[in-house]
Amino acid sequence: MENLKVLIVKELFDELGPYESFNFNDYNTLEILKTYKSKLSGYYTIIAFEADHIILNIEKSKYSYINKNKYKHIIKEKTEKVKNIEEVNWGYYDIIIFRNNILNIKELKLKYPKTKFLLEHVEHCFKNNDNGFDAILEHDDFSLNGYIKDKKHISFPYIVPFQKLREIFEIKKENKIFFDNRQKIISNIFDDYQIISTKRPEICLNNGFIDNNLEYIQKLCVSKFFVLLTKRIGQCLPEAAAYKCIVFSINIPQSKLICHPYCIINNIEDCKAKIQKIDKDLNLMEEILE
Repeated sequence: MENLKVLIVKELFDELGPYESFNFNDYNTLEILKTYKSKLSGYYTIIAFEADHIILNIEKSKYSYINKNKYKHIIKEKTEKVKNIEEVNWGYYDIIIFRNNILNIKELKLKYPKTKFLLEHVEHCFKNNDNGFDAILEHDDFSLNGYIKDKKHISFPYIVPFQKLREIFEIKKENKIFFDNRQKIISNIFDDYQIISTKRPEICLNNGFIDNNLEYIQKLCVSKFFVLLTKRIGQCLPEAAAYKCIVFSINIPQSKLICHPYCIINNIEDCKAKIQKIDKDLNLMEEILE
């Protein structure tokens, strides 16, 4: 992967992803983090592939979380360094990952036959036609079986390059339990721990954007445990594990890949009992963290 030249492309009014075009080598990873004004979708993919990022001056995709007419002015105010199609050196890259189906890919493939053009289904609710792409990346398929379906779709859960992240962010654990904010938090049953939660960096609210990505990561870095009790796809689990949290989750597809078997739980009471056992058993703690 170190020798591959990768580019990630999105359209102008895509509210996910970075809000700035950049070459990876021109920014450090914290500067790249600051280009995210909403959900951290794709941040870890950029870090893993050391990918460049381009925002095209195109508005074409019909898939959106938000009423674009209502929020266009906010997105435009926050977006920087937009590129026109002719400014992009498409043939320079080995792999180009599109976040939106916005260009004539068949035409690009004819002009740049050595480049592979991929479409990432960045949100499971926004899947669209492949339009001639070499492959489709499915982030909600956890089979890890490579090609799936018609030999064109690829199992591609979001990459979380934990080794790189542990070099970037200071991890210093405290007696804190981080609860995923999309669940009711029962704080009074954990006597020896501070319960913390921060709303996950989300997409767009009536008052604009929740730009709290760094705060969210820093709270994971100091939390000894991370707990998910709701039936979600589970993208938060590898993220928490990357920052050395002991990750507890109910039984969902992602938990089987990320959690130690001991840390798959039924309810909050089950979680409390297991945390108490881990606190008394250093060998078990070390086994879970391996």
